[in-house]
Amino acid sequence: MELKLLLALVLFACIWLTDGCNRAKCIDLCTGNAKCRIKDPRCKQNPDRRQKGSVNKNGTEYSITLQDDPCSFNTYDSDQDGAIAKRELHALLGDNEETDALFRDLNIKTDNRVSVITPSEFSTMAPQIITECADSDE
Repeated sequence: MELKLLLALVLFACIWLTDGCNRAKCIDLCTGNAKCRIKDPRCKQNPDRRQKGSVNKNGTEYSITLQDDPCSFNTYDSDQDGAIAKRELHALLGDNEETDALFRDLNIKTDNRVSVITPSEFSTMAPQIITECADSDE
């Protein structure tokens, strides 16, 4: 009986601490939009040091200004899930027409699923459409 009571208390504590929070969404955790009691340790980015940049379109090319390497896939994949979602680009470069156009141009494999930019798409398209990546080996 005592063991059952102890297990029930542990289970209650676990449920209370998680509070229904989806810990797979580091972006929400980093920006503080989640209502979690505990921050996910897998979320490595600090919202106070979050990179901010800008994107400008000139013809068919984009000029990207960032504090980090604009030619690195990991710069844009803020939740480190192996894909760049549109919301990740918006968080980094702003919610504007240029960012939407950049996402469309980098996302060469379009289908009816949720659109994301894969590492292979990025490495194929970035040197062609991002001015700063024209001579890059990434």
